[in-house]
Amino acid sequence: MAAVRAVAYINQLTLAAKATPHGEQSEMIRALDQLIKVIGVALVPLGILLVWQGLAVNHESLHDSIVIIFDKLNAF
Repeated sequence: MAAVRAVAYINQLTLAAKATPHGEQSEMIRALDQLIKVIGVALVPLGILLVWQGLAVNHESLHDSIVIIFDKLNAF
């Protein structure tokens, strides 16, 4: 009996998925897209801040500042 219900539920999900237009995105996909955009926008100022820290605060060259940033990122 449980197997019959499971198959019926799977069939309902399949029909609902087929009825959805191809261009429409699910709520989860839209949320993930928005999260990726926010992270991407936040990375640019963070990168600029890290380069500024290396140049102005630590008195390093631009090359050394960038190399140190990537070395720290690779440590993770």
